[in-house]
Amino acid sequence: MKTRLIIFVVSLLLLPLAGLWLSDSEWHDFPADTRAAIVNPPATLLTTLMMAGYILLVNHMTTLLTGNNPIKAQRHFLTSNM
Repeated sequence: MKTRLIIFVVSLLLLPLAGLWLSDSEWHDFPADTRAAIVNPPATLLTTLMMAGYILLVNHMTTLLTGNNPIKAQRHFLTSNM
């Protein structure tokens, strides 16, 4: 378990460096005072719907392949904290 956690943390730390290396960029290409882009509501809604669809698809595929329904198994935990 600790080995997997260490691999996960190291991969998170190396991910930005790998992205810069793959895109052939440098640290100075991204100035610190760059402002965030304006939030695009249709894009945000589309992204949210696509994520919900992906979650339901993965849940359905897991149910078909293993017989376990992750959302149904966690329903009490998800609703009791609200």
